[in-house]
Amino acid sequence: MKTSEKGKVTYTTYLGLVAISSLGAPLALLLSQPQNVVRSDGTQIPYMKKTNFGIEARAIWKQLRNKYMLLLIPVFLAGQFGVTYQGNYLTSKCLPCYIPLSLSRTNVPLPAYFTVRSRALASFLTAIVGALANIVTGLVLDVKSFPRPTKSKAVYIFVLITVTASWTWNAVVQVRLSSQSEPPSFDLGDGAFFNSAFAVYLCFKFFYEILQTYVYWLMAEIKGAQGDGDIARTTGILRSWESIGSTIAYAVGATRWSNQNQMILGFSLWAFTVPFTLLAVFGNWNIGGGVELQAKDEESDPEVQAVVTDVRRKEG
Repeated sequence: MKTSEKGKVTYTTYLGLVAISSLGAPLALLLSQPQNVVRSDGTQIPYMKKTNFGIEARAIWKQLRNKYMLLLIPVFLAGQFGVTYQGNYLTSKCLPCYIPLSLSRTNVPLPAYFTVRSRALASFLTAIVGALANIVTGLVLDVKSFPRPTKSKAVYIFVLITVTASWTWNAVVQVRLSSQSEPPSFDLGDGAFFNSAFAVYLCFKFFYEILQTYVYWLMAEIKGAQGDGDIARTTGILRSWESIGSTIAYAVGATRWSNQNQMILGFSLWAFTVPFTLLAVFGNWNIGGGVELQAKDEESDPEVQAVVTDVRRKEG
Protein backbone atom coordinates (compact mmCIF):
# COMPACT_ATOMS: atom_id res chain seq x y z
CA MET A 1 0.00 0.00 0.00
CA LYS A 2 1.34 3.42 -0.92
CA THR A 3 0.54 5.19 2.30
CA SER A 4 1.66 8.58 1.00
CA GLU A 5 -1.16 8.56 -1.56
CA LYS A 6 -4.91 8.65 -1.43
CA GLY A 7 -6.63 5.42 -0.51
CA LYS A 8 -8.86 3.73 2.04
CA VAL A 9 -8.62 1.39 4.96
CA THR A 10 -9.10 -2.24 3.93
CA TYR A 11 -12.09 -4.28 5.05
CA THR A 12 -9.84 -6.65 7.02
CA THR A 13 -8.98 -3.72 9.29
CA TYR A 14 -12.67 -3.16 10.00
CA LEU A 15 -13.13 -6.87 10.72
CA GLY A 16 -10.33 -6.65 13.28
CA LEU A 17 -12.00 -3.67 14.94
CA VAL A 18 -15.33 -5.51 15.02
CA ALA A 19 -13.63 -8.50 16.66
CA ILE A 20 -12.09 -6.28 19.33
CA SER A 21 -15.43 -4.57 19.97
CA SER A 22 -17.14 -7.94 20.32
CA LEU A 23 -14.97 -8.71 23.32
CA GLY A 24 -16.87 -6.06 25.25
CA ALA A 25 -19.93 -8.26 25.76
CA PRO A 26 -18.23 -11.14 27.62
CA LEU A 27 -15.93 -8.77 29.51
CA ALA A 28 -18.98 -6.86 30.78
CA LEU A 29 -19.96 -9.99 32.72
CA LEU A 30 -16.93 -9.38 34.94
CA LEU A 31 -18.40 -6.11 36.28
CA SER A 32 -19.70 -6.13 39.85
CA GLN A 33 -23.43 -5.99 40.47
CA PRO A 34 -24.62 -2.53 41.66
CA GLN A 35 -25.69 -3.83 45.08
CA ASN A 36 -22.17 -5.17 45.68
CA VAL A 37 -20.30 -1.96 44.85
CA VAL A 38 -18.79 0.04 47.72
CA ARG A 39 -17.29 3.45 46.98
CA SER A 40 -13.91 4.56 48.33
CA ASP A 41 -15.69 6.58 51.04
CA GLY A 42 -17.53 3.49 52.24
CA THR A 43 -20.95 4.36 50.79
CA GLN A 44 -22.99 2.07 48.55
CA ILE A 45 -24.74 2.76 45.28
CA PRO A 46 -28.52 3.27 45.67
CA TYR A 47 -30.04 0.14 44.22
CA MET A 48 -33.72 -0.03 43.32
CA LYS A 49 -34.52 -3.67 43.63
CA LYS A 50 -38.21 -3.17 43.01
CA THR A 51 -39.87 -0.78 40.62
CA ASN A 52 -42.71 -0.75 38.14
CA PHE A 53 -44.06 1.24 35.22
CA GLY A 54 -46.06 3.62 37.41
CA ILE A 55 -43.09 4.49 39.63
CA GLU A 56 -40.83 5.08 36.62
CA ALA A 57 -43.45 7.12 34.73
CA ARG A 58 -43.98 9.47 37.69
CA ALA A 59 -40.24 9.80 38.29
CA ILE A 60 -39.52 10.58 34.62
CA TRP A 61 -42.40 13.09 34.52
CA LYS A 62 -40.86 14.79 37.56
CA GLN A 63 -37.55 15.00 35.72
CA LEU A 64 -39.17 16.43 32.60
CA ARG A 65 -40.56 19.31 34.66
CA ASN A 66 -37.06 20.36 35.67
CA LYS A 67 -36.38 23.57 33.72
CA TYR A 68 -32.63 23.26 34.19
CA MET A 69 -32.58 19.86 32.50
CA LEU A 70 -34.77 21.14 29.66
CA LEU A 71 -32.25 23.92 29.00
CA LEU A 72 -29.54 21.27 28.54
CA ILE A 73 -31.45 19.43 25.80
CA PRO A 74 -30.18 21.65 22.91
CA VAL A 75 -26.49 21.08 23.73
CA PHE A 76 -27.09 17.33 23.94
CA LEU A 77 -29.15 17.33 20.74
CA ALA A 78 -26.56 19.25 18.72
CA GLY A 79 -23.46 17.97 20.50
CA GLN A 80 -22.69 15.19 18.01
CA PHE A 81 -23.03 17.15 14.78
CA GLY A 82 -19.46 18.33 14.98
CA VAL A 83 -18.19 14.78 15.42
CA THR A 84 -19.91 13.59 12.25
CA TYR A 85 -18.68 16.54 10.23
CA GLN A 86 -15.13 16.05 11.50
CA GLY A 87 -15.21 12.40 10.48
CA ASN A 88 -16.21 13.37 6.95
CA TYR A 89 -13.65 16.18 6.92
CA LEU A 90 -10.85 13.72 7.61
CA THR A 91 -11.89 10.57 5.79
CA SER A 92 -14.61 11.10 3.24
CA LYS A 93 -14.26 11.56 -0.48
CA CYS A 94 -15.86 14.94 -0.70
CA LEU A 95 -17.67 17.00 -3.26
CA PRO A 96 -16.69 20.60 -3.89
CA CYS A 97 -19.53 22.90 -2.85
CA TYR A 98 -20.10 24.07 -6.44
CA ILE A 99 -20.23 20.67 -8.19
CA PRO A 100 -23.30 20.16 -10.43
CA LEU A 101 -26.13 18.17 -8.86
CA SER A 102 -26.20 15.72 -11.77
CA LEU A 103 -22.56 14.81 -11.16
CA SER A 104 -23.11 14.47 -7.41
CA ARG A 105 -25.53 11.62 -8.09
CA THR A 106 -22.99 9.55 -9.97
CA ASN A 107 -20.77 6.87 -8.50
CA VAL A 108 -17.55 8.46 -9.76
CA PRO A 109 -14.87 8.23 -7.03
CA LEU A 110 -14.32 11.59 -5.40
CA PRO A 111 -11.05 12.84 -3.90
CA ALA A 112 -10.23 12.88 -0.19
CA TYR A 113 -8.31 15.71 1.43
CA PHE A 114 -5.80 13.54 3.34
CA THR A 115 -3.68 10.53 2.44
CA VAL A 116 -3.96 7.24 4.30
CA ARG A 117 -0.82 8.00 6.27
CA SER A 118 -1.98 11.41 7.47
CA ARG A 119 -5.44 10.05 8.31
CA ALA A 120 -3.93 7.21 10.32
CA LEU A 121 -1.76 9.63 12.28
CA ALA A 122 -4.72 11.92 12.93
CA SER A 123 -6.85 9.01 14.20
CA PHE A 124 -4.06 7.89 16.51
CA LEU A 125 -3.46 11.37 17.91
CA THR A 126 -7.15 12.09 18.47
CA ALA A 127 -7.36 9.13 20.85
CA ILE A 128 -4.51 10.65 22.86
CA VAL A 129 -5.79 14.23 22.88
CA GLY A 130 -9.31 13.00 23.63
CA ALA A 131 -8.18 11.03 26.67
CA LEU A 132 -6.06 13.97 27.81
CA ALA A 133 -9.02 16.35 27.47
CA ASN A 134 -11.27 14.07 29.52
CA ILE A 135 -8.70 13.63 32.29
CA VAL A 136 -7.81 17.33 32.52
CA THR A 137 -11.47 18.40 32.50
CA GLY A 138 -12.32 15.88 35.20
CA LEU A 139 -9.46 17.06 37.39
CA VAL A 140 -10.47 20.71 36.99
CA LEU A 141 -14.11 20.02 37.79
CA ASP A 142 -13.10 18.01 40.87
CA VAL A 143 -11.00 20.84 42.37
CA LYS A 144 -12.32 21.50 45.88
CA SER A 145 -10.88 25.01 46.21
CA PHE A 146 -13.70 26.64 44.25
CA PRO A 147 -17.49 26.32 44.62
CA ARG A 148 -19.32 24.33 41.98
CA PRO A 149 -21.13 27.34 40.43
CA THR A 150 -17.81 29.13 39.95
CA LYS A 151 -16.24 26.08 38.30
CA SER A 152 -19.29 25.57 36.12
CA LYS A 153 -19.26 29.15 34.81
CA ALA A 154 -15.50 29.29 34.29
CA VAL A 155 -15.34 25.99 32.41
CA TYR A 156 -18.29 26.87 30.21
CA ILE A 157 -16.78 30.22 29.25
CA PHE A 158 -13.59 28.36 28.33
CA VAL A 159 -15.58 25.80 26.31
CA LEU A 160 -17.63 28.51 24.60
CA ILE A 161 -14.53 30.42 23.49
CA THR A 162 -12.45 27.42 22.41
CA VAL A 163 -15.17 25.45 20.61
CA THR A 164 -16.37 28.58 18.80
CA ALA A 165 -12.78 29.39 17.84
CA SER A 166 -12.31 25.82 16.57
CA TRP A 167 -15.47 26.04 14.47
CA THR A 168 -14.31 29.38 13.05
CA TRP A 169 -10.86 28.04 12.25
CA ASN A 170 -12.39 24.93 10.68
CA ALA A 171 -14.74 27.10 8.63
CA VAL A 172 -11.84 29.11 7.22
CA VAL A 173 -9.97 25.93 6.26
CA GLN A 174 -13.08 24.27 4.82
CA VAL A 175 -13.99 27.26 2.66
CA ARG A 176 -10.46 27.34 1.27
CA LEU A 177 -10.55 23.61 0.56
CA SER A 178 -13.96 23.78 -1.08
CA SER A 179 -12.95 26.71 -3.28
CA GLN A 180 -10.15 24.78 -4.94
CA SER A 181 -10.92 23.25 -8.31
CA GLU A 182 -8.51 20.41 -7.57
CA PRO A 183 -8.86 19.24 -3.94
CA PRO A 184 -5.48 18.64 -2.31
CA SER A 185 -4.13 15.30 -1.18
CA PHE A 186 -2.44 16.29 2.05
CA ASP A 187 0.46 14.23 3.34
CA LEU A 188 2.88 14.77 6.20
CA GLY A 189 5.19 17.71 5.65
CA ASP A 190 3.14 19.32 2.89
CA GLY A 191 3.52 22.83 4.23
CA ALA A 192 1.59 25.49 6.11
CA PHE A 193 -1.85 24.69 4.69
CA PHE A 194 -1.51 21.03 5.66
CA ASN A 195 -0.34 22.03 9.13
CA SER A 196 -3.39 24.24 9.59
CA ALA A 197 -5.85 21.68 8.19
CA PHE A 198 -4.33 18.92 10.34
CA ALA A 199 -3.97 20.97 13.53
CA VAL A 200 -7.55 22.24 13.47
CA TYR A 201 -8.80 18.65 13.37
CA LEU A 202 -6.85 17.78 16.54
CA CYS A 203 -7.80 21.00 18.32
CA PHE A 204 -11.45 20.49 17.45
CA LYS A 205 -11.34 16.98 18.90
CA PHE A 206 -9.61 18.18 22.07
CA PHE A 207 -12.08 20.96 22.83
CA TYR A 208 -15.09 18.86 21.82
CA GLU A 209 -14.06 16.19 24.31
CA ILE A 210 -13.87 18.89 26.99
CA LEU A 211 -17.40 19.91 26.01
CA GLN A 212 -18.68 16.33 26.26
CA THR A 213 -17.15 15.79 29.69
CA TYR A 214 -18.50 19.13 30.90
CA VAL A 215 -22.10 18.60 29.78
CA TYR A 216 -22.23 15.22 31.52
CA TRP A 217 -20.92 16.91 34.66
CA LEU A 218 -23.72 19.48 34.30
CA MET A 219 -26.22 16.67 33.97
CA ALA A 220 -25.02 15.07 37.20
CA GLU A 221 -25.40 18.43 38.96
CA ILE A 222 -29.16 18.64 38.38
CA LYS A 223 -30.80 19.35 41.74
CA GLY A 224 -33.84 17.29 42.56
CA ALA A 225 -32.38 14.44 40.50
CA GLN A 226 -30.15 12.85 43.10
CA GLY A 227 -32.59 10.28 44.46
CA ASP A 228 -32.65 6.55 43.89
CA GLY A 229 -32.53 5.90 40.14
CA ASP A 230 -32.74 9.59 39.21
CA ILE A 231 -29.27 9.77 37.67
CA ALA A 232 -30.12 6.82 35.42
CA ARG A 233 -33.39 8.45 34.37
CA THR A 234 -31.77 11.83 33.70
CA THR A 235 -29.02 10.14 31.71
CA GLY A 236 -31.60 8.21 29.73
CA ILE A 237 -33.59 11.35 28.87
CA LEU A 238 -30.63 13.46 27.80
CA ARG A 239 -28.87 10.59 26.06
CA SER A 240 -32.07 10.00 24.07
CA TRP A 241 -31.88 13.56 22.75
CA GLU A 242 -28.19 13.06 22.04
CA SER A 243 -29.03 9.89 20.08
CA ILE A 244 -31.66 11.76 18.08
CA GLY A 245 -29.08 14.40 17.21
CA SER A 246 -26.52 11.73 16.30
CA THR A 247 -29.01 9.98 14.04
CA ILE A 248 -29.79 13.17 12.17
CA ALA A 249 -26.08 14.04 11.95
CA TYR A 250 -25.16 10.62 10.56
CA ALA A 251 -28.04 10.79 8.08
CA VAL A 252 -26.84 14.18 6.86
CA GLY A 253 -23.23 13.01 6.80
CA ALA A 254 -24.13 9.96 4.71
CA THR A 255 -25.60 12.07 1.91
CA ARG A 256 -23.69 13.61 -0.99
CA TRP A 257 -24.02 16.99 0.69
CA SER A 258 -20.76 18.92 0.55
CA ASN A 259 -18.52 19.19 3.58
CA GLN A 260 -18.92 22.96 3.49
CA ASN A 261 -22.69 22.68 3.88
CA GLN A 262 -22.27 20.17 6.69
CA MET A 263 -19.86 22.55 8.39
CA ILE A 264 -22.34 25.43 8.11
CA LEU A 265 -25.10 23.28 9.61
CA GLY A 266 -22.91 22.08 12.49
CA PHE A 267 -21.62 25.59 13.26
CA SER A 268 -25.17 26.97 13.19
CA LEU A 269 -26.42 24.32 15.58
CA TRP A 270 -23.55 25.02 17.96
CA ALA A 271 -24.53 28.71 17.94
CA PHE A 272 -28.15 27.67 18.58
CA THR A 273 -27.17 25.86 21.79
CA VAL A 274 -25.27 28.79 23.30
CA PRO A 275 -28.14 30.93 24.70
CA PHE A 276 -29.85 27.90 26.28
CA THR A 277 -26.65 26.65 27.91
CA LEU A 278 -25.80 30.17 29.10
CA LEU A 279 -29.21 30.34 30.79
CA ALA A 280 -28.64 26.96 32.42
CA VAL A 281 -25.15 27.85 33.68
CA PHE A 282 -25.59 31.50 34.64
CA GLY A 283 -29.30 31.58 35.41
CA ASN A 284 -31.08 30.55 38.57
CA TRP A 285 -32.77 27.53 37.06
CA ASN A 286 -31.02 24.72 38.93
CA ILE A 287 -33.00 25.32 42.12
CA GLY A 288 -34.19 21.80 42.78
CA GLY A 289 -37.84 21.55 43.64
CA GLY A 290 -37.62 17.92 42.80
CA VAL A 291 -36.62 17.10 46.39
CA GLU A 292 -39.99 18.23 47.68
CA LEU A 293 -41.72 16.38 44.86
CA GLN A 294 -39.84 13.22 45.71
CA ALA A 295 -40.74 13.52 49.38
CA LYS A 296 -44.41 13.92 48.51
CA ASP A 297 -44.26 10.93 46.20
CA GLU A 298 -42.70 8.81 48.93
CA GLU A 299 -45.39 9.82 51.41
CA SER A 300 -48.28 9.23 49.01
CA ASP A 301 -47.08 6.11 47.18
CA PRO A 302 -46.57 3.03 49.39
CA GLU A 303 -44.64 1.24 46.62
CA VAL A 304 -42.13 4.04 46.35
CA GLN A 305 -41.87 4.23 50.13
CA ALA A 306 -41.18 0.49 50.31
CA VAL A 307 -38.43 0.75 47.69
CA VAL A 308 -36.74 3.68 49.41
CA THR A 309 -37.01 2.02 52.81
CA ASP A 310 -35.48 -1.17 51.45
CA VAL A 311 -32.57 0.75 49.90
CA ARG A 312 -31.92 2.74 53.06
CA ARG A 313 -32.00 -0.42 55.16
CA LYS A 314 -29.33 -1.96 52.87
CA GLU A 315 -27.21 1.20 53.12
CA GLY A 316 -27.49 1.20 56.90
